[in-house]
Amino acid sequence: MQENIKPVGYVEIEIIKADGSKHQEGFNTISTAIKNKIASSLRTAQTNFGLLESAFDNDDFSTPPTNESGIYIQDTGSNKYQMKTTLHSNADLSFVMKGTARASQSYTIDKAYLGNQYSSGSFTTEYSVYDFNPNISLADGDQLNVTWTITIADN
Repeated sequence: MQENIKPVGYVEIEIIKADGSKHQEGFNTISTAIKNKIASSLRTAQTNFGLLESAFDNDDFSTPPTNESGIYIQDTGSNKYQMKTTLHSNADLSFVMKGTARASQSYTIDKAYLGNQYSSGSFTTEYSVYDFNPNISLADGDQLNVTWTITIADN
């Protein structure tokens, strides 16, 4: 008998603007890295696959610090910004991470990344990427919330 587990990623985006909020959501591809990390975590009983090991803790569009984990966003100029990342909820077969960033100037965001141990412009283990379509335009005072759900389907 062969057992299979399948990770599934789902991203919800909320942009809070002065004139109202926008909402965007959709499924996203799970990378091979998270599949390997799941297997490793199952062997070592690592909570949430290491996503909160030194979680990003600033929401001010600052550069992601080395060796921290969570969600970061990238603008159309390939600049990367950490999102304050927290564990929103967890269950036996899923967990939900939430990232928040507050703009103090104009940005055009095109991608979000989920992973751990940021170093030299990317994560050591990149779990998932979400490509915003269309890109998200933020202005001074806007807030971007990214809620990422990772579910392990046991069938």
